[in-house]
Amino acid sequence: MISQIDADVEYILDLIRAYATDEVPKDAKSKVTPEQILRTIGGNIQLRPKKELFEAFLRRVDEKTYIERAANGFDVREEWRALVDEEYERRLDALIQEERLKPAETRRFVRSVIHRARLGDNPAYLVTGNGTDVDKILPPVSIFAKKGPNRMEVSRRVIAKLRRFVELFAGVKRPDDDL
Repeated sequence: MISQIDADVEYILDLIRAYATDEVPKDAKSKVTPEQILRTIGGNIQLRPKKELFEAFLRRVDEKTYIERAANGFDVREEWRALVDEEYERRLDALIQEERLKPAETRRFVRSVIHRARLGDNPAYLVTGNGTDVDKILPPVSIFAKKGPNRMEVSRRVIAKLRRFVELFAGVKRPDDDL
């Protein structure tokens, strides 16, 4: 079964392929432009949080000339997956370092949340302060610290960052890619 977000991503990737190869899609009257692609993304509530990934992908496509793409057998889906994988790793590593999170536990947690989001759960509701899941990934912080952030402040900040991260990658990063 294909989810709605999968279908939406596939459609955007088809538009990007048409743009990269100067084709006119079957359902269009003219060639596709990056502006049209970004407007389509902006008009889709599920894709809006992923807009910056698509913008990065369009920049990557623009960096290669048509001749380079044709000579190297340009595969838009393969290139997309490579970009998503690179961005996922780069951003997750930065989040782990920035917040001093426990790496293995954080990766396991994020992988689980993205998997559950892929099954239809709303990503924003999957990362909460309820339970002990977030507590397991947090660095040691005093509960009653008088100087610096206390555990509650750190927890809220990490939850907000994790939500943004999961919303960005849910539906475009497959959990089995990270196993």
